[in-house]
Amino acid sequence: MTATDQLAEFVTATRLADIPADVIARGRLVLADCIGCMVAGAVVPEVRRLAALHVDRGNAVATVLGTGQRLAADAASFINGTAGTWHDLDEGNLSTRTHAGIQLLPAALAEAEMRGLSGASLLEAVILAYEASARIWRATKARLSVHPHGTYGPLAAAIALAKLRGDNVSAIASAINIAATLGLAASCARAVASAALSCRRLYSAKAEAYALTRVAATAGSESSTLKFSRSAVGLAATDDSSSSCPAVRPEMWARSIAS
Repeated sequence: MTATDQLAEFVTATRLADIPADVIARGRLVLADCIGCMVAGAVVPEVRRLAALHVDRGNAVATVLGTGQRLAADAASFINGTAGTWHDLDEGNLSTRTHAGIQLLPAALAEAEMRGLSGASLLEAVILAYEASARIWRATKARLSVHPHGTYGPLAAAIALAKLRGDNVSAIASAINIAATLGLAASCARAVASAALSCRRLYSAKAEAYALTRVAATAGSESSTLKFSRSAVGLAATDDSSSSCPAVRPEMWARSIAS
C-alpha cells in the first residue's frame, strides 16, 4: 500500500464522530472565517465583473456568496475562491504554510449545495481535506518560491469533493494523484509584485475549478501514474521512523487544523 493509499483510506474511513471536539470547533471557525472572506470579496467591482462573465453558462446550481447569484458549480466555486482571497484575510496554517480553508471550501460548498448535503457532511469533508493537505505539505519539500495556493489547492479541493461524493479508497487515491498534476506552480515572488497582485487572487479559485471540472470527470480512473513514495517521513508519520498512517489522535490533529 502506497502512502497515497494510506491517506485515502484515512479520509474514507474517518467520520465526524471520530474527530476530536477541539478540531471540530476549529473546523467550524475556519469555515465561518472563509465564508466571511468570500462575502466581503464578492462586492469588489473586479469580482462582480468576473462573475458576470459566467452568467448563463451551465446549470445554475451553486450560489455566489454575498450576492444571491447562482452559477454553474465550477463557476460559483471559481468566483467564491477569488472573492475569498481578495482582501488577504483568509485563514492560514503557520505549521504547514498553507491556506487550505480557502483552497478547498468554495469547491466543497458548491458540491454540497448541488447535492443537497447537510452541514455536518460539509464540515466533515472540510476538516479531513484540510488535514490531508497539511500532511501532504509536511511530506514534501516545495521550494519557498512556489506559491502554496496554486500548488496544494487542487489537492485539498479534490479530497474534499471525493469525500462529499462518498468515493471509496481507490477513487480518492486516484483523485489525489490526478490533482497532484494540476498545480499552478506560480511564483511567490512575482505574485506579490504590485502589477500581479490581483492575479494571485485567482490561484485558489483556479484550484477549485480544476477540482470540479477535471478531477470530477476522471475520479476513479487509473490514468494518472503519479504516486507519492513511501519514505522515512511519509504522508502521516508521527516520527522519523514511521511511514504508516496513524489512528486519529488529538496530538496528531493538533499539528494541522488545530494548530
